[in-house]
Amino acid sequence: MMAAFRRGAARPLPNRDLDRLAERFGALLVVRFGIAITVLVVAALAPSVIGITVAVVGPVTGAYMVFAVLAEVARRRGKWSIDIQSVMQLVDVAYIALIMAPTGGPRSQLVFLLYVHLIAVTLLGNHRTGLRMALIDSFVFVMLYTFSLNAQVSRLVGGPGSPVSKPPTSAVVLSILAFWLVAGCTSFYSWVNERELRRGTYELKGLAEMSAALERATCPEDIMHVLLARSVEAFGFARGAVLLRLPDGTTAMSTVPSGQGTKVDHSAEPARPDVVVERAWAEHGPVLVRALDPLLDATLDRLLPDALNVVVLPLTAEGEPLGALAVERGGPFGVKLPVRAVTMLNQFAANAAMAVRNRRLIAEVERLASEDGLTGLANRRVFEDVLAREVTRSRRTYEPVSLVVFDVDHFKRVNDTFGHQAGDDVLRQVAQVLAAAARDVDLVARYGGEEFTVILPNCNLDDAVRVAERMRSSLSGHPRLEGVTLSAGVAAIPTNAVDEESLIAAADEAMYTSKRAGRDRTTRSSRRAPSVPAAQH
Repeated sequence: MMAAFRRGAARPLPNRDLDRLAERFGALLVVRFGIAITVLVVAALAPSVIGITVAVVGPVTGAYMVFAVLAEVARRRGKWSIDIQSVMQLVDVAYIALIMAPTGGPRSQLVFLLYVHLIAVTLLGNHRTGLRMALIDSFVFVMLYTFSLNAQVSRLVGGPGSPVSKPPTSAVVLSILAFWLVAGCTSFYSWVNERELRRGTYELKGLAEMSAALERATCPEDIMHVLLARSVEAFGFARGAVLLRLPDGTTAMSTVPSGQGTKVDHSAEPARPDVVVERAWAEHGPVLVRALDPLLDATLDRLLPDALNVVVLPLTAEGEPLGALAVERGGPFGVKLPVRAVTMLNQFAANAAMAVRNRRLIAEVERLASEDGLTGLANRRVFEDVLAREVTRSRRTYEPVSLVVFDVDHFKRVNDTFGHQAGDDVLRQVAQVLAAAARDVDLVARYGGEEFTVILPNCNLDDAVRVAERMRSSLSGHPRLEGVTLSAGVAAIPTNAVDEESLIAAADEAMYTSKRAGRDRTTRSSRRAPSVPAAQH
C-alpha cells in the first residue's frame, strides 16, 4: 500500500523538564566547592599576587560552603527545587563578587570564576538559563566596578579597603562584551545539544508509540498507515509515501494531502517498481536522492510531485522485499539528514516490515486452520462454529435456517477407475461449482470425504430445496464433471429440527433417502421437530 502525508502539528512530549533540570542543577554543588577551594588555594599559595590572604576570604568562603550544603539538602528534601537553585545562583554571583572586590576589581585575576560559573550554569541548565545568568552577572559587574564600590565591598569582607582606580570605560565595555561572547557561545552550543537530545528523545518516543500501534494494527495496510504517520510526525518531514507489495502483484496507495481527508487509490502498478526503490532493495539501506525521476520513478513521483531531498528506505523482512518508505526532506540543495535520524528512520521501517511479515504469516496460519486443504472451502471446524452461531441467532430472531448436505454419487468408482488424483480433481471442481452457485451469506464447507454442506441463513425449507436443486443441477454441462452427479438432503429449523445436532441428522438422513431412491436428486427431510424452545436472550 502506498500512502503520503503532509506534516501536521507536532505533539509535545510529556513535560518532565523541571524535574530533570533540578537534578542537573544538583551537580552545581561540585562547581561551588571547586570555586571555593580555588579561592582558598590561591589565597594560601599566592597572596601577594591577588592581594588577599586566607584570613580575609576564609570566613566568607566557609559561610558560602555551609550555605551551599544546606541549600542542597533542602533541595533534595523540599518541593521548591528550582526556586532554591535560583536563589543559590544569585548567592554564587554575590560570593564571587565579594572575592573579586578586594583582589583588584575589574583587574582581578579571579574574574575567570564568573566565567566558570556561567558556563556551568548554562551547560547544566539550558540556553535560556545561561542568558539569564549572563544578564545578572553583567549587572553585578557594572554595579561593582563602574560605580567604584570595590572599597566598600572590600571592607565588608575584612580586606584592606583601599580604593581601586576606576577602569576606563572602554575596558569595562570590552570586558562586558567578552563576557557576553562567552555567555552567547556557551548558550548557543547548549541549545544545540539540548535540541539534539530532545529530538533523539522524541524519535525514541515515536518508535515506542509506533511499536505499540503496530501491535494494534490488524492488517498490512493499517501497518503502513502507522509507519507513515509516525515517520512524518517524529522526524518532521514535509510529505511521505509508502509502497506495499501485495500477494497479487498490485500496489495499493493512499495519500493524505495537507488539509484534506484520506484518499485511497488501489491500482495495478507496472510489474517493474521504481528504480530508486529497486536500488534501496539492492543496497539493503536508505537511498537519498535530490529529486525523483518522472520516468524512472513514476509511482513515487506521482505521489510526491516535485519532491526535493527524498529518502527512500526498503521494507524487507528476512530478505523478502515488501515495499518501500519514501519521505521528503525538502529545502535547498545539499540539505542532509543527520546520520542518527537516518538510522532511527531505518529502524522504523524495519519494525513495520517485520510487522507486515508477521501479520501475513498469522493470516496464512488462520487461513490454513479454517480452510479445507484440498478444496479451499471452509473446513468442518468452521462449519460447526458457523452452524452453532446461526442456530443461536435463529432461536433469538425466530428466523429459519436451513442445511443442505451433498454427496458425490459413485465417488468410490471414480477413485477405483481413474485413481485418487482424478478423484481429488473431481472434489475440487465440485467445490468450485457449489461455491459459485451459493449466495454471499451462505457457507459452503467440506464436511468430510465426498460430502459437502451448505448453511442457508434466513431460508425456509421450501426455498432451501429450490436452492439445493439449483446448486445440484449446476454440475450438468461442466466440461470436467461429465457424468458426475450429486445426491442432496435438505432440513430446516424450525420445521425439522431445533438444534444443530438434530439439523445435521435430519439433512443427512434426507441425503441417504436420495441415495436409496436412485441418486442424482434432492430430498427434503420428513422429520417433524418438537416444539420450538423459547427465545434465548
